[in-house]
Amino acid sequence: MHNPSVASTASLNSQRTGTSPHAPKQEAFGAWLWVPVMVVLLVNAPQLAFPVGYNEAMFIEMGRGLFDGRLPYRDLFDQKPPLIYAWYGVIELIAGPGLLWSRTTIVAALGATAVLVALTARELYRTPVAGAIAGVSFGLATAQISVSREAQLDQLALLPLAGSIYSVFCRPPVSNRRLMVGGLAAGLAVMLKPTVVPFAVVLAVFVWERTRSLRSAAIFSGSGLSILVITIGWLAAAGILHEAYDATVVFGLEYSSVEVEDGRINNGLMFWGIALAPLAVLSAAGLVILVRQRATALIPILGLLLAGGLAVVLPGRYLLYYATLLLPTLSLCVPPAFSWLRHGGPWVRIPAAAVLAFCCYIAVVAGDYFVPRFDLPQGSTLGSAIRGAARPEDRLWVHSNQPQIYYYSGVLPAHRYFTPQALAAREGADQQTLRDLEANPPRFIVSDVERYFPGLLEFLTANYDVLATEDDLIAFVRRSDG
Repeated sequence: MHNPSVASTASLNSQRTGTSPHAPKQEAFGAWLWVPVMVVLLVNAPQLAFPVGYNEAMFIEMGRGLFDGRLPYRDLFDQKPPLIYAWYGVIELIAGPGLLWSRTTIVAALGATAVLVALTARELYRTPVAGAIAGVSFGLATAQISVSREAQLDQLALLPLAGSIYSVFCRPPVSNRRLMVGGLAAGLAVMLKPTVVPFAVVLAVFVWERTRSLRSAAIFSGSGLSILVITIGWLAAAGILHEAYDATVVFGLEYSSVEVEDGRINNGLMFWGIALAPLAVLSAAGLVILVRQRATALIPILGLLLAGGLAVVLPGRYLLYYATLLLPTLSLCVPPAFSWLRHGGPWVRIPAAAVLAFCCYIAVVAGDYFVPRFDLPQGSTLGSAIRGAARPEDRLWVHSNQPQIYYYSGVLPAHRYFTPQALAAREGADQQTLRDLEANPPRFIVSDVERYFPGLLEFLTANYDVLATEDDLIAFVRRSDG
């Protein structure tokens, strides 16, 4: 009976010695790279037609603010780093209002990420077949986890993260230029998604391990830190450094504690277990092969798995799309599992069943997203009603988890707390906001009937009339202007 292996005997020997007995055919592998790209485009195409989501609406509003004098954190409050706002703002500045271009670039970024995952797998396993398997696995896995109306930030962060990983594990010699590019990519990933920090640390350790040079590790780390220094410099120059720290660090911790107290952690982990199970089984089978063969790819894979595990638990919240950061590493574990299938053995049913479950899950998810939707997008009814009654100077305050109403109405936010996140997590924020609204009442207010806080209902009853309703939401218009 054959023992499972990552590749042929010659290929395994090359893993242990660092040499390759048969150089891969670059032309053939280049042709294979189109396969994971096409898989990504196919399974993520439904995103192009999604209604605007919660995070997307916030990013768009914050991005617009950058170009019309409304600074993030001071004039509009959110806890994300500023790079994502700048990205959305620049896209809209170039292409005009709308979602098509921002979403198209995100899907294209996922395709490029699949290519980088494939290239990294080829380097780790020294065979183009492993690269093709890893790239396709990543493409399919995005349909499980990251096809979401709220996953844009996580999807976009994967591209610089995968680029940084590839720069470190690309075959020697490792040049200073490559390390600098890899460090810059890691810095960009962190500035998009701060929980990527464990990856940056692990990659810096692997740079030192591969080069045995503290100078090389310093070049990689220093390049990444330069992105942070530039960002802090811009925040300081804009006079919002304190507000940025309060929003991204202090409030981020406050909001995470509220989510955990609400018990959302258990529901999130349950969905993780269901969605990640097939890919996790395949990855575990691949790890077993790597351990049995003592392949040199084992240590990098374990390091990346450690970093990925830390990255997805650091937020303290377990929304399903947060697991997006795990997908590149889990996909890199898959190729050895297919060699297990090829060679057979008493445990072959485990990876075989995982492959079948993986394919069935993808079919169900893809089918669900491709089914036409006939219901109206959330917030569109109220947004249209407000747009029809609005004047250019009007302002709107939305006290609901639907900032999409700003997008559909086209009316600017009336308060820096333009979503209820801060009101829910920060003591006294609701009463301070109410005092601000009483001093300068906006023409429109949208409120969720289940979210009234003390004094809000009385304020609305005394000063506003109902303009429109949608589910549990009510749009009010100031009585003097009704």
